Amino acid sequence: MTEAAVGGEERDLAFGLPPRFVAVARLGEGAEGGTWTALDADAGGRRVALKRVPPERAAQVRQAFRVLRRVSSPHLPAALELLHETGGGAWLVTGWIDGAPLRAGPAPAAEALAEAIAVAHALRAIHEAGTHHGDVSPGNVLAGEGGVVLTDFGQVGCLGCGTPGFLAPEALAGGGGPAADVFALGCLLCFRLFGAAPWSRPEALVDALRRGERAVDARLAELAEGKAAPDELLALLRRLLALDGARRLVDLRLVLARLQAALLTCRAGHGPSDMVSEAGPTWWLPARWPYAGTSLAPALALLLPAPRARLIAVAGPPGSGRARVVEELVATLQAQAEGPPARLCPAERLGAALAVPAAGWIEAWIAGAEEAVFGLPEAPPWPGDLAEESGDEEHVARRRAAVLAAAAAMARTTLVVPVAPEVGAALARAGAEAAGRGEPPIAVLELRPWSADELMQALQPVLDPPEEREGWASALRAATGGWPGATIEAIEACARASLSRPTPEGIAGASATARGALDAGRARLVLEAAWTAEGREAAVATGAGLGAAHLFAPGGVPLGWALAAARRTFGPRVRELARERLAELGDAPGRDEAGGRAGHGEEDMSRDAGQSRAGDPASGREAHVAEDMPRSAGRGMAAESALDASEREGHVVEDMSDRSCENGAGGRGGSGPEEHALGDMSPGGRRGVSLALAVDAESPAAVARWLAACPETGGAWERDPALPRLLERIDAGLPDAARAKLAAALLRAGQAGRALALAEAGGPRCGLIAARALEQTGRAGEALARLDALLDDPELAAELRATAVGLRWRALTDLGRASEAVLEARRLAEPAAAEETGLKGQASLAEATGDVGHVPEDMLEAALASTGPGAAEAWLWAALAAIYGGAEGRAEGWLERADERLGTASGYPGLQARIEQVRGNLAHLRGQLGLAEAAYGRAASAFERAGEAIGRTLLAANLAALAIVSGELGRGLEYGRQALRGYLALGRVQALPELAENLVQLLVRAGAQAEAVRLSVLLAQTLGDTSSSLARARLGRVQAELVWGERLRGRSSDAAVAHAFAAAADELQRAGAARDASEAWLRAAAAARRCGQPTRAAELLAAAEQGIDAGDEELRVGAALERLLAAAASGAAGELARAGQLLAELPRSTDLAARGRLELAWQYDQVLHAILSPSDPRRPALARRAAHTWEALMSKIPDLDKPGARAALLAESGDRAALAALLSDLPESTGEAASEPTPAEPERRAGDPGHLLRMYRRLVREDDLGRLLAQVVDAAMELCDAERGAIAVLPAPTRSGPTEPTLIARELAGGPGGTFSRSVLDRVIAEGAPILSVDAITDDRFGQSRSISHLNLRSVLAVPLVHRGALLGALYVDHRLRRGAWGEADLARLEEFAELAALAIAHRGAVAALAERGRELAALLEERELEVRGLREAARTPERRGYGGMVGGTGAIQAVFRLVDRLADSDVPVVIYGESGTGKELVARAIHDGGPRRARPFVAENCGAIPETLLESVLFGHARGAFTGAQRATPGLFEAADGGTLFLDEIGEMSPAMQTKLLRVLQEGEVRRVGDTAVRKIDVRVIAASNRDLDAMVAAGQFRKDLLYRVRVVKVELPPLRARTEDLPLLIEHFLGKYDRGRRLTVSASAVRALARYAWPGNIRELENEVQRWVALCEARVEPDDLSPAIREAPAAGTPDPDDLRLRPRVERLERELIDRALQTAGGNQTRAATLLGLSRFGLQKKLRRLESGGDDED
Repeated sequence: MTEAAVGGEERDLAFGLPPRFVAVARLGEGAEGGTWTALDADAGGRRVALKRVPPERAAQVRQAFRVLRRVSSPHLPAALELLHETGGGAWLVTGWIDGAPLRAGPAPAAEALAEAIAVAHALRAIHEAGTHHGDVSPGNVLAGEGGVVLTDFGQVGCLGCGTPGFLAPEALAGGGGPAADVFALGCLLCFRLFGAAPWSRPEALVDALRRGERAVDARLAELAEGKAAPDELLALLRRLLALDGARRLVDLRLVLARLQAALLTCRAGHGPSDMVSEAGPTWWLPARWPYAGTSLAPALALLLPAPRARLIAVAGPPGSGRARVVEELVATLQAQAEGPPARLCPAERLGAALAVPAAGWIEAWIAGAEEAVFGLPEAPPWPGDLAEESGDEEHVARRRAAVLAAAAAMARTTLVVPVAPEVGAALARAGAEAAGRGEPPIAVLELRPWSADELMQALQPVLDPPEEREGWASALRAATGGWPGATIEAIEACARASLSRPTPEGIAGASATARGALDAGRARLVLEAAWTAEGREAAVATGAGLGAAHLFAPGGVPLGWALAAARRTFGPRVRELARERLAELGDAPGRDEAGGRAGHGEEDMSRDAGQSRAGDPASGREAHVAEDMPRSAGRGMAAESALDASEREGHVVEDMSDRSCENGAGGRGGSGPEEHALGDMSPGGRRGVSLALAVDAESPAAVARWLAACPETGGAWERDPALPRLLERIDAGLPDAARAKLAAALLRAGQAGRALALAEAGGPRCGLIAARALEQTGRAGEALARLDALLDDPELAAELRATAVGLRWRALTDLGRASEAVLEARRLAEPAAAEETGLKGQASLAEATGDVGHVPEDMLEAALASTGPGAAEAWLWAALAAIYGGAEGRAEGWLERADERLGTASGYPGLQARIEQVRGNLAHLRGQLGLAEAAYGRAASAFERAGEAIGRTLLAANLAALAIVSGELGRGLEYGRQALRGYLALGRVQALPELAENLVQLLVRAGAQAEAVRLSVLLAQTLGDTSSSLARARLGRVQAELVWGERLRGRSSDAAVAHAFAAAADELQRAGAARDASEAWLRAAAAARRCGQPTRAAELLAAAEQGIDAGDEELRVGAALERLLAAAASGAAGELARAGQLLAELPRSTDLAARGRLELAWQYDQVLHAILSPSDPRRPALARRAAHTWEALMSKIPDLDKPGARAALLAESGDRAALAALLSDLPESTGEAASEPTPAEPERRAGDPGHLLRMYRRLVREDDLGRLLAQVVDAAMELCDAERGAIAVLPAPTRSGPTEPTLIARELAGGPGGTFSRSVLDRVIAEGAPILSVDAITDDRFGQSRSISHLNLRSVLAVPLVHRGALLGALYVDHRLRRGAWGEADLARLEEFAELAALAIAHRGAVAALAERGRELAALLEERELEVRGLREAARTPERRGYGGMVGGTGAIQAVFRLVDRLADSDVPVVIYGESGTGKELVARAIHDGGPRRARPFVAENCGAIPETLLESVLFGHARGAFTGAQRATPGLFEAADGGTLFLDEIGEMSPAMQTKLLRVLQEGEVRRVGDTAVRKIDVRVIAASNRDLDAMVAAGQFRKDLLYRVRVVKVELPPLRARTEDLPLLIEHFLGKYDRGRRLTVSASAVRALARYAWPGNIRELENEVQRWVALCEARVEPDDLSPAIREAPAAGTPDPDDLRLRPRVERLERELIDRALQTAGGNQTRAATLLGLSRFGLQKKLRRLESGGDDED
């Protein structure tokens, strides 16, 4: 459904709305307050509500979004997304609510009460989240079939707002809060019960305030007059509408209980309509479950404030809740004011979202330019080879993880993707390795099941009564394993099924039944929509009326889950229904099919398919697998990139059957399954049958007819949703042609393993596909055996026989036996030549080669001579074998034969593309680079016509290889990276070895060693046990190139290089890649020569020469040059002469340069110059030619890559003395020009402002001074074409006096250098003026300088570095061999550059100074940290009545304070739970002091501190003479506390006998002293405390259950100090105020952080002792060293409170811990710490300021 088709003008009005939303319409007044409704295409057409938020209200809506996401109630809307606009506005996306606003009553009491219960439940969830709604009114409550929902959260947390008539008195005064919500609830109940709100106008409410609470009674009596309102309901309304907020009933748990009691009375025993019946539990299922489970902090730390990771993997099995984790991560980012843009997006729509249409999800991720976070809600489908799941699971996971890691390194967009646990584990290892290499991090969230406590916590808001939760939690955990996704699904299923008793079996059954169950009517509608176009039209027309609109995407296409549910609804009857529908369409299944799956036979299938034999040409020619060709490293023949990539493309050559074309589906334009009607599918003209219908009918004939009408080369039909189901249940009777077409489709998708399994059971057509699949998976030997067996069949059709012969030659080439393939091809192509060689007249091809079974020769010749794609493909593979088998001269002729056999047919663009590709490879091999590029261009065009996505990628791989030999480093890197992105995007990992070999060569030459290492790791991870020997050999070559890269960086030796390349050459030789092996041996020989191993070098050179083909002139030139150098080093004149004669027979350097082989041409001239004697007159000419070639070569290399490329070329020469001699032979500037300038030279000499700007940008990005100065020197040398350079930077003035300047020197090769004229630098610094000398040796200014003469300097150029009039240093370049190298223009250009360099150096100094100043300010801010945080916490802490020494501002302690408020006014017994030292007695005293007993005694006693024999006397008293020593009667503590409160601490320590006596006292309210008979009445409130679990003691028989019920009516749990470390500053201030009377002590922020990490086993009592210790021992400031050893040395306190689900505190704790560790490791140096953390210095300082100031707690 297009945007233009739906939405119309309404969509234009919703400006800024993302295009994924279609069918946009404005909602009516009142419903959602003027918002919009739309269908979300990213969510399968789900209907949503959208509210546009202007920028000025964005903060409020973000708060509402956060609240909605962390609360749990069925009466609140589901907050789905918060989409930000560029202008600061946003769109709030919530679930669609099908309802209308509440209208004025009078409504039935039961209806009004049920609505009030729903609103109260919603408000309770909001209040427990720590905020309030702010605008409870009828317009914001929607009621419909789905229930009652409280909406419009625009005023969440706001004060002084609301709707007139529903405003609380305090809201009129600018206040509000939870109590105001309760008041509005009372008004809403009156509105529905009586038809009007109590006070519809504010002035009426003001008047009621003047009259007091009597006004409430009067107004309620007036409203209820004439209406039957129960007294208990009116009493509840009085409490809700109390004008004094202190008297209002604000505890919504009590409000809900009283509302439910009233409702039960009204309904005469029936529960609320939205609850399960009273026979079972009451479920309050939320529209969206709050998140709980695995911590998201590690991932968020990498995404906030800006993404630093490009991949967040959510690893877990199905049912683990992966989608929920992805959604929560995205929503958390959307709720941040300054977070990155984030959104959910299905994998199939990622391309559209990132403006890369028609791209797969990996391709879109890599190519996307948007720096945002995209979350995939479901595990995406793996493309190509990655979809293969057969074989070693660990290897499959490793390959997938390697591709994800490689894609993340290239992407700018961050992807959050669900993966299997095995992939997650492999990604974690890959991420650790990447971090070790200094690469961007990869986060892996490994999901875990819910613990028992977490499951109980999840049930708390959704299940009543509470006593049933434990049983349900246990059963759910047993049924689901505790995995969050499966558990939530099971809970919802149990609620829908009204399951009354929790058993694992019952829960599992309910889950299975409810998993997408549909009623029969809706299920039939869904099936019809999947089967026919008419069904889809019916779904559009009647879906909404039947309540089934949610089952379909736009256009009536059924959603996947709905289709699966419909099939489950009918079960086995689906086949019956499908066959009936098939019969109605005139395509009834055959007699045997109707009788059952087992009834049909092969004969019937053949008859249905056209009664033709599988191999009969009349039934359609077999699909021909046409692959790309391998190429030699550095030679341009895209080895596996052509060979394997096209294999995975499964390119079945486009030989469509005539029948297919006649039926209207042939060619590229045939309609596909997206239309669900392929036109006439049979000669009878029956209406189109969709694949879904054919599969559901289990009709092989219908499937075969559907496939026959689909194009052979693929297309839209391969994306039909029913195709995966067909592949899972292939019928044995499916004809061979149809089976082969399906197998070819799998090959095109890169799934060779599945293609092989499918083709195994087929006939000859499938046999060819199976052979191709075997080759693709590295089993060429098995493929060869299968092909030989096919060729033995005398009945095999000629077209298939030609294809089989070609594939046989391809298999021989893969096995390294290309020469055998060439011999066979010659035998069949050139009978006369074969007769001369004695091959003619033999009975079979087997006698010629000894490998093939007995195949009549005339049959083979006839097959290969025929016209068609089979013969064309055979000669294509023959040409490839010729290239590999050293018969390049025959390859061109055989390619011409392939063209002739293909003829003018227009239906085979894929095959034509591969012919052109091999032609390009051949031209590349011959050094005809222009012809090669033209052929590659024709191949690209043919690939586009064929619609093969792999084609452009293959072309890029070929052009990258071409760039290696042409020396175009920039183009090569561009094409190579493009090809790598393409292979990863398509999942073609088996094509990586060849590309990696070429791209790594380019990367090493450009100096990009880190990227080369990443590519090597990717290749190693993707290769498995089934990979071919050639692929493994390529990996060896890649690793050898990495050793060479390390050698260029000075971290390895030429000996190591020689060993690595020799080992790689051996592997390549064994794999049959003879030319690649020769090239590697040549590289090894050169390295051995350079490191002084002549014998080893000679052996390697001999091995190389043995494998070089006679026609490979360029490789022979390389070998001849190496032999010439070896002979010159040995001093053997005869050897030198023979080597020179050999070289003379080969192309000269001018010929090589004309072919584009500039690098080889330069080496040619440089080697000849090195071996000639100094007096040889040819040397100057050679030097000029070499210089000209060098300039041409350098002009093709990007400026940033030139230092690396120059270093690589010079290192390969290995002889610096020879290079210096070559430079000395160049003419001086006063004489003849050294060389004709290249086209780039005039521009370079004139100076390019853009070039200077690029240099400056590169410099200003560098933070390290040493690296910055080295880059300045390199850039100056490049600018002036100098041999060496140096820079001196004066130190900044310090208090300690002057220090030595910083010196950096560099040489031509890009490495460090130590020899330059220090006197020139000193002179420039002293005089502040530039120096230009055309011949320094004869320059009078340097007559006294020994360094000038010692270094034999000719040209010298030096300029001062000046910034704003201040001299910073000097920049110097020289050239020892060229006189007059520079003039005034060069001086002016270097001065311009020096200004930019000085600016970059000054910028770096300013940044360093700012960082230092930032550290000073941070230290200053640290001194104020405690004071500010203490004041903030004090402001957050509300005033409490008589709480004495209790202090705290965290949510946990504030909840205790609120509970104390409610308990103070009642006399209910209370038990206080808490660890030792948490302040249990303080809480008990606060309860006492806040209640009516405050004037009476408060008596406390520790039951565990008194011996059992004395405890009875202490509590109850004793009479005179009751025991020895009882001289007088003594009252007990109960009597002493009469009228007041008795606090019994550690009540769990009482003996059973004492418990019995205490129970009697509590029950009777009277006490009898020990030894006395008189009974005394007492009035005592008992508050008990324990640090033990009394429930566990009851279970163990250690505590009386009846006593527990008597003393514990209400339980108060005190949090330990380690769970409320945010209160530490407040507590420290409190204790300092108590003990440090002079207020002389302050506490540093670092000390507070150390205290926060401590576990505090002694809780607040231990903290108090610690503060007293400071007062005694510290002078003015408490630092970490002043803390007690136990605190100072203790590890972190552990995990935070599991009940605290707020993200911000957890993220801040993690950030604090990581920053502290980094600062410790860096010794306090913020720059080093920022590097360790992956931040800039500014980013770290910004984080420190935010953390130290406390930040904004938005949660």
